[in-house]
Amino acid sequence: MNYTFNTESFPTGSGTGDMVSTTVVSDRDTFDRDGSHTGHWHYEYVIPGSSLVSVNTTITGPMSRTIYVNGGGDRTGHEQQRRPRLSGAWGSS
Repeated sequence: MNYTFNTESFPTGSGTGDMVSTTVVSDRDTFDRDGSHTGHWHYEYVIPGSSLVSVNTTITGPMSRTIYVNGGGDRTGHEQQRRPRLSGAWGSS
């Protein structure tokens, strides 16, 4: 598996225009044991205006698109919607 990371900036919510940056996953690629490319997933984050968090995260993969709704946001027109559960070990599916 190969992950690509980007630095995203968003407002602090202080009203002064201050920004803060964080590192996020932008893409994930998987490969079989022979090194052949088996899948690509792209991650997009919606951080509106003065919000301090992403209101939704969209993961577009080879056969599906999943939108995680994080405390609100527009849910219309999406193929799948899931609320993430934080359990188990990192990297497990």
